[in-house]
Amino acid sequence: MVHDVRCSSCQAVIGPANIDLQREIATCTRCGRLTDLRGAPATAQGAPAAPRARRPVQLPFGMSMTTMPNRLVIRRRWLRRKHWFLLCIIGAAGAYVAYLWTALEPNAWLILGTIFVLSWNYNLAAMFVNSTVITAAGDDVSVQHGPLPTPFARNASATKSQIEQLYSATFGAAFAVQAKLKSGEPLRLVAPLVAAEQAMFVEQSLERALGLVDFAVEGELGSDAVAVVVDGKQPAGARSGVALALAIPLLIAGTVGLFLLAASSEVSGRLQAAGGLGTWSFDPDECNSGQHEGFGGVILKSSKNPEQVVRVVRDPVRGNLVVVASPGKPNHVITVETCPQLVVNVRRGNTNINDIWTQDGNLALECNELSGKVTFEGCH
Repeated sequence: MVHDVRCSSCQAVIGPANIDLQREIATCTRCGRLTDLRGAPATAQGAPAAPRARRPVQLPFGMSMTTMPNRLVIRRRWLRRKHWFLLCIIGAAGAYVAYLWTALEPNAWLILGTIFVLSWNYNLAAMFVNSTVITAAGDDVSVQHGPLPTPFARNASATKSQIEQLYSATFGAAFAVQAKLKSGEPLRLVAPLVAAEQAMFVEQSLERALGLVDFAVEGELGSDAVAVVVDGKQPAGARSGVALALAIPLLIAGTVGLFLLAASSEVSGRLQAAGGLGTWSFDPDECNSGQHEGFGGVILKSSKNPEQVVRVVRDPVRGNLVVVASPGKPNHVITVETCPQLVVNVRRGNTNINDIWTQDGNLALECNELSGKVTFEGCH
């Protein structure tokens, strides 16, 4: 609870700017009288109205402070020891996801798993590279988190004229520096902080920089919290951790890129139908390996004629075949006996994806029902 300091002569309220905490005196702007805070009157509830003097909290681990004329900058690195352990787990998960892209067909679960791992990796990378920068300049205080944006911390700012009191409080499992505004609304100024010492150090430093008087606030951290005296140096290994964290998405992206490159196919050419097949043109732009349907060869498809499918088959008994599938009609089979000018060249490629070998080659034929040339590569 915040208590007003009143003049011992005229009982006027003395503002925080006219209270000298170190000398424990207050100057009344109404009558000019000096008031000894050690003998200040109590409130109606019996609590002392004087501001308190607490033991200064030393610079905690993971923080650094720079002081300049009319300017104070406190920096906190997010990196902690546990993040190295998490880096190993996320790295293993990323390697496993990369392996799954080479071992499985792309599916919704694989894509969701990849997004999940990448999101965790992004948050982990933020822990390695991000800092919280608290700046008090003149009568303004600002808090910036970055450089990577994250939902775990929000930027905040306030002016001395808006702030009635600063205090430290718990923030879930972490800690925060809160500002009680003169409007009555609370403002979470600095959060999250990983230790009570960090919150109390930031609170005391900002109070000194802004000239705010420290009063007790209901719900704040106890004043008996133990201060840890350390040098506030940068956590070791931050740069190498950043490199490892960034290597995980690069590994996944590289593996996915190689998979997409290996799984891509190229088809060019045109087939022209006539006679019993009807009159139509077939411009294939997609091909698949015949292993999907249990035969050696390729399956040619066209986005312009999705109802037409041409299968180039290498049958160990009947030899080279071309099977034309049209909607509403039985399959039309073209063999060397029915079309002597049929040339089929299908060879196995160098890439195996999910036990399916890619197929390369070409088709050339001049028949009564079908004629043209098609070249294909990387049919999977």
